[in-house]
Amino acid sequence: MEIKIDIFFLILCSFIFFYFGGKISIKFKLLDYPNRRKMHKYPIPFSGGLIISIIFLITVYLSNFNEFYNNNILVYGFLVALFGIIDDKFNVNVGSKLILQLLPILILVYLNQLKIDTLIGFPFFGDINLGSFNYIFTILCVYLLLNSSNYLDGIDGSLSISFLISLIFLFIFIDEKNFELRDFITYLIIPVVIFLLFNFGLFNLPKIFLGNSGSQLLGYILAFTIISSYINYNVDLGILIWLLSFQVYEFISINLIRLQKRKKIFKPAKDHIHHLIFNKSKSIFLTNIILLFVQIILITYGSIVNIFFGQEISITFFVILFFIFYILRKKL
Repeated sequence: MEIKIDIFFLILCSFIFFYFGGKISIKFKLLDYPNRRKMHKYPIPFSGGLIISIIFLITVYLSNFNEFYNNNILVYGFLVALFGIIDDKFNVNVGSKLILQLLPILILVYLNQLKIDTLIGFPFFGDINLGSFNYIFTILCVYLLLNSSNYLDGIDGSLSISFLISLIFLFIFIDEKNFELRDFITYLIIPVVIFLLFNFGLFNLPKIFLGNSGSQLLGYILAFTIISSYINYNVDLGILIWLLSFQVYEFISINLIRLQKRKKIFKPAKDHIHHLIFNKSKSIFLTNIILLFVQIILITYGSIVNIFFGQEISITFFVILFFIFYILRKKL
């Protein structure tokens, strides 16, 4: 039986874990050291993602969601964060990183059957039954979100804010009768909001980064929350794709641009959209406001199209708008 966590307790718990987790990270040298590619001037703990995952484990222990997949998304998210902290500490190569990411993905897709079997209302084709391709399609979708999240995590707040906006809009669009999904989203949002206070160093709180553990964790959580919303809670595909539009557009665009310039896709660089905007604005706050505005515009636009013109038109416009985004991205 589900037991609702007191919101105040979760907020207090999050503050305590981030505060002392940062100090423990310093002791164990889990630190992101400055270099010419990074903006910070002194070593900062990169354990934010691991701390969030621990808070999520506490959430599972105390709430025990009725739907097992909600519990398992958070439980196996801990593995993603743990593998991410290994990547942060030892700078794992791309191949090893993809293999480490695969295990927790497979657990949910194969053992928990969180997979996409049918794409309902697809333009020109109607309902598409993925058949034996359902597993590989779902795995590729999760990989896309996992790594696109990593791309967005380049300046303070950029990925966390994007993650929160996607979940807030999902909360708005789900049926009011889906109480458990609404509680689940609420419990996801609170630790990330508290993390932002530490990430920005507000109120003299000790600064902390998400690290690869955090970017991969948030991508993993968002991907499977979206998949679960689609297959278990019947949220329209024409809505869900717009929640991810900004991340997907940027990830595909930057990789296409790199391929055209014959650059390595996975090599770290400062050609991400947040870097380009920051170079012009010279302000992390203004950069986040611009990115926030773009994401809200995309989601709002797509949702209006879906509501008034239907899912097929919404998906069609999603593809068309990507090419517009890509052209503008190249000019930027």
